[in-house]
Amino acid sequence: MTLPERRFAFADLIAELRRRRVVRFALGYCAVAFVLLQLGEIVLPAFGMGDTGLRILVVLVVLGFPPGVALAWVYERTRDGIRRTPDSPTQGILPRVAFFVLTIGIAGGLAGWLSSRGAFTSGEGQETIALEVYDPDQPITSIAVLPLEDFSPDASEAYFVAGLQEELTASLGQLEWLRVASRTSVMQYQGTTTSAPVIGRELGVDALVEGSVTRAGDQVRITLQLIHAASDSHIETFRFDREMTDVLALQSEVAMAVTSGIPGRPGQQGEIALAAPSGPSGDPAAEEAYLRGRYEYGLGTADGYRRAVEYFQEALRGDSGFAPALAGLAGARFLAAIEDGFLDAGEVGLASEEATRALALDPGSAEAREVVDFLERSLPREPATEGFAIPAPAQLGAGSPRVPLAELDTTWAVATTEIGRGLEDAVSRRILQTARTDAGRQIFVARRLAGDGRIDSAIEVLETLLIDHPNVGPVWETLARMRASAGDVEAAVATMRRWSTYGWPEAPGAQAVDQLEQAVASGGTAGYWSWQLDRLHAIQAEGRRVAPTSLAEASLWAGDSEGALDQLREALETSDPRLMMLRTDPAWDPIRSDPAFAEIVREARRRFADSERPQRPGRGRPGPG
Repeated sequence: MTLPERRFAFADLIAELRRRRVVRFALGYCAVAFVLLQLGEIVLPAFGMGDTGLRILVVLVVLGFPPGVALAWVYERTRDGIRRTPDSPTQGILPRVAFFVLTIGIAGGLAGWLSSRGAFTSGEGQETIALEVYDPDQPITSIAVLPLEDFSPDASEAYFVAGLQEELTASLGQLEWLRVASRTSVMQYQGTTTSAPVIGRELGVDALVEGSVTRAGDQVRITLQLIHAASDSHIETFRFDREMTDVLALQSEVAMAVTSGIPGRPGQQGEIALAAPSGPSGDPAAEEAYLRGRYEYGLGTADGYRRAVEYFQEALRGDSGFAPALAGLAGARFLAAIEDGFLDAGEVGLASEEATRALALDPGSAEAREVVDFLERSLPREPATEGFAIPAPAQLGAGSPRVPLAELDTTWAVATTEIGRGLEDAVSRRILQTARTDAGRQIFVARRLAGDGRIDSAIEVLETLLIDHPNVGPVWETLARMRASAGDVEAAVATMRRWSTYGWPEAPGAQAVDQLEQAVASGGTAGYWSWQLDRLHAIQAEGRRVAPTSLAEASLWAGDSEGALDQLREALETSDPRLMMLRTDPAWDPIRSDPAFAEIVREARRRFADSERPQRPGRGRPGPG
């Protein structure tokens, strides 16, 4: 076919599309589809259909377009009803063939695009899991704030969106009866199509907060949904249309509204007074620089920490009394100083001074308190005076000393804000690389990973540790405990069997493991923990120490909730450091809604926050439990 003939055929196709009013139908179809999707976003969650219902609606609307266009080609609406469109006297076969090919191409392309987006699968290839029935009377004891979507025209509000997610996570984390997955553990779901039930199962949480932010000029719309994960049911929708005049106040308002709307045990709402957010700067430019600095800080990279330092300094140039920016600067400076497993003492001294100034400016700043606590409790001290080994900035000259990172004692660090958690996570990662000979530190890092919902990473740390330390009993104990708490009792039994083959004094004997297998066969998970409880009592009878928290956990999963609470109260009296993980460890979810447990968590938090750091334990092998 010559070029003029192809042009003539294309012109015939366009003319035939107009005569058959296919173009008009396509435009009308798109308009109606847009309205349906807008209504679906509002109506479907009210019927508990959530993202699943909206996904189905999108698939139907998109796949319905090609056959709709085909029907519009064949039929037309007349005064006498629907009639077949008569063929044009001058129409040849080419327009029909071109239309057929175009329709098939559009249908195939849309189907391929939807498939690549996971529209036909349950979340990126995961197996389909049966949905549970949502019971409104069942309290929510664990939650995760998923990465929010940025629907702004130029998608340039990533720093604001990330800041809102952090604020939501921190606000929810103030509720003693609620376990909140860390932002680090949920970032893997950014941009994913994984379904709510799968995410809930992987993170081990009851509910999810998801949503979007759309900003145009000084106007912003924030839409958030509270989803019951196991049933993929909508619980609550939060909508905010505001002016971006005070960014930090807006984030706090949204966080407070969502936190107050979380259904807990009867009577819980309003029981706990949330800490007031740090005072805003009042300088919009300073607040924006602060949010950008916090976004860079959250990236967790060396370049990100350096850029965060610059943004925080920019915020302080606009408002020198802006305490959150000063606390962020201290944290970012501290992490930027980490190099090859060492801390630059000069930078650490400046960070300590800045954190102290931030706390003096705003004694209620959670970020400032956590940075100060982290430095005070973790930095090495002089043996004779118990004073800091890091010299003050004024005492530092050229060639500032470098302190081994492995000397940091993070065992007593407690963090709920993203600034504080960023410190803990970054130092923990470096400890994994530089303190491989310290089994106790590695075990603590593994427990922290498990508390953040990263069970696989925690197990990997322990398995790696066993390569060099197969004779350290607490490593085996912790590994078996994590697998059992995650519901994989068969793997926990296999871990005990492996341990027994080494014949170490602390290891269970082959006969004891045989009894364990029988207990699991007859009682499942409860059978495992009953055997473990008997074993811990036997260890106590031999005069060896067992941590009260270990006894509490075994009692809980063996079915004795009251006994577990009694053991946790004993742990309070002995200042067991594992009490700090009660709020993040999923092992305690069965009693998380119990008022007595909430009181223990509150008391542990108060004691560890107010107490001085105890004498640092030796570097020997960790004790049982």
